[in-house]
Amino acid sequence: MGILGFPDKGEIYVYMLTDTIKTDDGAHWYVMTHLEPSEIDENLRRVRENEGAEAFETYFIPYLFIKRRLADHGAAEADNDAFQGWRDPLEVSENNAIRSELKRYVFIRGTVQQMRALVTADWNRFSRLHLQHYRDAFGREATVPELIMQRFIRACTDQMEKFELRPTVATIMVDTEVVIRRGPFKSVKANVTEVHHTDHGVRLTLSIPFFANSRDIYLTDYTPDMVSVIGDGADIIGPDFIDRIQSKVLSILSRRVHHKETDATRIADARTLSRLYGYRHSTIQDDDSDAIFQSLMLIVARLRFDQEGQTLLQRRVQTLLTGDRSGCLTSQTQTTALSPVRGPQSPAALTMLHIALYIATQDPRHRTAAKTLIRDNALTSPHLRRFLSLIRN
Repeated sequence: MGILGFPDKGEIYVYMLTDTIKTDDGAHWYVMTHLEPSEIDENLRRVRENEGAEAFETYFIPYLFIKRRLADHGAAEADNDAFQGWRDPLEVSENNAIRSELKRYVFIRGTVQQMRALVTADWNRFSRLHLQHYRDAFGREATVPELIMQRFIRACTDQMEKFELRPTVATIMVDTEVVIRRGPFKSVKANVTEVHHTDHGVRLTLSIPFFANSRDIYLTDYTPDMVSVIGDGADIIGPDFIDRIQSKVLSILSRRVHHKETDATRIADARTLSRLYGYRHSTIQDDDSDAIFQSLMLIVARLRFDQEGQTLLQRRVQTLLTGDRSGCLTSQTQTTALSPVRGPQSPAALTMLHIALYIATQDPRHRTAAKTLIRDNALTSPHLRRFLSLIRN
């Protein structure tokens, strides 16, 4: 459970912004509605305090959060260009369109059974106002993908981010598909819905499907350099980009292994690792390239001393290698069990998976497997051989 608090304004429960992208735990972000945000916030707090994690995993009420976010803007920021037109925070909080559109929505992460228990609980059934599912045109309970929900929460917590929520457009006239390169929705695919030519250049409005084919997230005031067009060779993650990541990770790892760090390089390396880590949710279609990329992200997590991120990425890399969702090797596991059952097939990708798992776990079997793959397949990749030299001892 994550908590974001504001001085003298109380606290609100929001989703812990971790690197978790859960797909197999049976829990989803359900879109619920309630006419009074403060009342349902209090009720959900009480349920969570009384029943703990058995009730549901977490929840997010954007109306309350955006209200408090805007109220935080003081008079000192009135002349800041970034807040031009916002003027009186009270006026903004009462008339802001995004708050009005979001007022009735509550996002709760949990299982089908947990949602059913919430809706049918006595406190809800006998309440003046009821918590209920938001349903699409076919009567299905609406959910939001995990990644989009995380980015949506980040956008709500970012004082500089501007976005709107509009009804889904059935027919989009300008339908160029792009990948966002900056901001809280970095690496997410979007459609260009509006193109504005202004005195300051071209401005784009981007849409991201949000839930139930009824609401999209609209990002305004984006410029062409903030997106990459899909299908024109401008995808963010490609072979050349992965090669550059490998080079940067190798340089940082080499300094760590050989104890050649200085205060200046530590600061620079931390910034580089942070930038690289921002790409960890990117989707790569090619299995072998994805395996190499996920391996690099695991090494980056290890170098950043991000224990939680390392655990999650280690599980992902282990799954790519063996199909074993446990994310770890037991003492009874034999070397033959390390052979892949699905996923990447190229010796280079398999070698990189073993290298990353060795760096993360220090299990010597992964180092032995990497050496064997390089020797038996006569791999000449300078990156792989350099990684192997760094983990040799």
